[in-house]
Parts: sequence; structure tokens; C-alpha cells
Amino acid sequence: MKKSKATSRIGRQHPPPAGAELLKEVWRSEYDKRIYLFWNELIDLNHYVFYLERITAFPWSLFGESGDSFWDYVTLAMFDSAVLIASRVCLDTRKNSLKLTEFRDEITKNLVSKKERSKFVDRHREVDFDGKMSEIGKQIKDLRNKRIAHLSKEIVGGSIKGSHFRQSVSLSGLREITNCLNEFFQVLSLGIGREMTLPNPDQDIDRVLYMLARNSDVLNMLEQQPEFWPCYKENLSNADLLILNDYRRKFGLPEVE
Repeated sequence: MKKSKATSRIGRQHPPPAGAELLKEVWRSEYDKRIYLFWNELIDLNHYVFYLERITAFPWSLFGESGDSFWDYVTLAMFDSAVLIASRVCLDTRKNSLKLTEFRDEITKNLVSKKERSKFVDRHREVDFDGKMSEIGKQIKDLRNKRIAHLSKEIVGGSIKGSHFRQSVSLSGLREITNCLNEFFQVLSLGIGREMTLPNPDQDIDRVLYMLARNSDVLNMLEQQPEFWPCYKENLSNADLLILNDYRRKFGLPEVE
């Protein structure tokens, strides 16, 4: 399988038509425009979910600043953006909207032969996109319509608890729908494997999070405020100490006991 790489968000390169020989010539240009559009949407979705996973995995209880809401807003904005992308590429019901499922149907109609149509239909049935999306898709659409893109009267009425309604879709749920969309998109790519993240997407976010840990009061307490360490240590669990020592080793500091 050939592979196309994702490029930077700014100035992404438009790759040559993929799988063009399988399509009727009159529709090849339209296919190329649409696959490129959906690819860009899914690259963004994959990065939002990847960064959310990195941020939420960080040990904020140890290294976060009390009362610091910046990262709460960052994760909220990324979460909402991810929900909106997932919703618009496969759940939008407006007549003039572009959806992956309708794109699939257009591809099926424009394949050059019955043999290729049969192979394509078998492949997307094997992936079972519609079945996998049946439950998580309803949750995404409900969240998008009632809390993110619109404000439902149910929220004002109290039957939905404001921002807590976002919890109806978990981060693992977002990862599930992202993986499902990725798999389906690869079927639509007609044999061209397309990478869904930029090269080394962890570098920037890890650099920022490591800096937060490195400059935190807890990581440096033994060296900078040794008089407070014995008392503070009493409130740490064994799991906290394991995490703390793991970071101290990363930064060339001796382990605490």
C-alpha cells in the first residue's frame, strides 16, 4: 500500500490524485478535492484527541498550579473542536453538507468496473462503519446539538447540567470515534495509506508539559524548600512518589524517599 504523509497545518501540500485509475475519468478531479478536504479535517481531529490524551495523562495533582484554569480552557476548546469535526464529517444532516457516508456512495457509483465496486463494497462492509457509529454517533450528535453548537432549553430547565453534559462523551469515546473514522477513511482512500498525524506530534506538547513539571514547587521542594518536604511527603501516596521519582530521574535529580 502506498502512503501519503500529513504535512504542517499551515501550507499543507495537495497530494496527487490517489486511486484515480479505479475511478471514472470524469469524476477523478472531484474525488481528489473531496478526499483532500476530509483528510485535512481528520488530521485536525487526530491531533486534538492526541493532545487531549497527553494533557489529561499529565499528573496535574502533583505539578499543576492551584487555581490555574488555563489548561482547563485549552482542553475544553480542543474537546469541543473534536466533537464538531466528528459531527460535521459524518453526522451533518443538511442538504448541502459533505459527509463521509455520502462520499462513499459517490465513490461506489463512480468506480470503473463491477469488480472494483464489489471489492469496495466488501471492504467497507468489513469495516462496518455504520454499525460502529450507531451508538457513539448518537452521543456525539446529541452533545453537539444540545451543548456545543447550540444551547438546549433542557440545560436552562435543569434536566441537563450545563458543562457537565460534556461528560456524556468521554475522551475514550472521542478516541473510539476517531479510530472508527480513520479506518473508514482509509477504505475511501482506495489503496493509498494516508497518515493521520504530523511527524512527531508529541514533541511540542511534551516539551511544554515537561517544563511545567521541571519548574514545579513539588519537583524541586527537596532542594529549594527542604524544611517543608517531610510534612508534604506525608500527604503523598506511593503512586504519587513513583510518579515524582520518575520525573526527578528524567531531570537528573536524585530520587526522594
